[in-house]
Amino acid sequence: MGQRRKKHSKEFKAKVALEAVREVRSLSELATRYKVHPTQIAQWKKHLVEHAAQVFERGGSRSTVDAQELTASLYQEIGRLKMEVDFLQKKTLSAPAKERRTWVDRVDSPVSISRQCALLQVPRSSVHYTPNTTESPENLALMRLIDEQYLKTPFYGSPRMTWWL
Repeated sequence: MGQRRKKHSKEFKAKVALEAVREVRSLSELATRYKVHPTQIAQWKKHLVEHAAQVFERGGSRSTVDAQELTASLYQEIGRLKMEVDFLQKKTLSAPAKERRTWVDRVDSPVSISRQCALLQVPRSSVHYTPNTTESPENLALMRLIDEQYLKTPFYGSPRMTWWL
């Protein structure tokens, strides 16, 4: 049967950690005396040293109340913002994608382009894409000839079509 993990009181931890900080006895001596693993004592000691300054702060119990109030107000703000984002996403989904692409601000937005695209539900590649719609007259004439010949002889492969051109 495995060892059960013992829960120690705050007072016990503080007592052992203080003795470890004083360094009158070694960690192994403290471990055998208090029947706690030396690594655990080292962790308690480290925690005590790191947080010793908090003992002298003003209004020690008040800081936990302030933290709880701050946490509650932050959760309230997160909830409100989430509701607003959900509302806006429903509204933006009704707009066509072409219009939503124009809403992406590429220059002066504190929000990154990829995040804007995610919020607007528009592919990022479509925002950066600029279609090349201008074909030269020579290209258009060649494509028209190829189309006409293909309709006459659809069995021509690319080598024969090249020879024909």
